[in-house]
Amino acid sequence: MHEHNLAEASVTFDQQKKHSNFLIWINRLIGTVVMFIACLAVCHFAGIIHLNPGHF
Repeated sequence: MHEHNLAEASVTFDQQKKHSNFLIWINRLIGTVVMFIACLAVCHFAGIIHLNPGHF
């Protein structure tokens, strides 16, 4: 019975490790997308300010 508990613990640990790695991957992906959009926004607004300096 004790060995059965160890087997269950190792399975849940492997599942948690896979889940944790998945969350790390998702966080990196979201961070990359957010930074890409932020850079596009900065460049876009800089271009607008450069093209229309009297508008602002």
